[in-house]
Amino acid sequence: MYVFKSPRSKKERSRDRKRRREERRLQDVEEVPLKRFSCSESVPEASVEADNVPGLGTGREEDALLRDTMEAAKWCSAQQFKGKLSLPQVIAMDQKGRLRAVERLRISEGLDEEENERVRKPFLFLFSLQEDHESFCTEIMDTRHFQAFSAFV
Repeated sequence: MYVFKSPRSKKERSRDRKRRREERRLQDVEEVPLKRFSCSESVPEASVEADNVPGLGTGREEDALLRDTMEAAKWCSAQQFKGKLSLPQVIAMDQKGRLRAVERLRISEGLDEEENERVRKPFLFLFSLQEDHESFCTEIMDTRHFQAFSAFV
């Protein structure tokens, strides 16, 4: 039996596989619909808003989520992400809108997954690159122990 041996070395084949994976990953990013990132204002605007977070004063877990979301948005404003970032909608809301969003989240226990997703959406940080998302999670959730909803698309 004859075994065909490739004229390229293992190192070259490995390098080619990595290059193809990177190209596929970059192509996936280009296919992200831009409308998914239009739901919130820019990072600098969110930073200004995060400085003026009203204290809700009830001490509930949802209030901590709101404060943590605002602080996380402030942290994001100081970062240089490689991909796109969509900040949570709650940042652009007025006081009443924030209170309604927090209240909907508070009463969301027992809802199905689709309803839960809709209730959490105003608090969601959306990243276009997994690398940026992981960086966010490491700093915000692991290091600072903030509560935040995040995803990458």
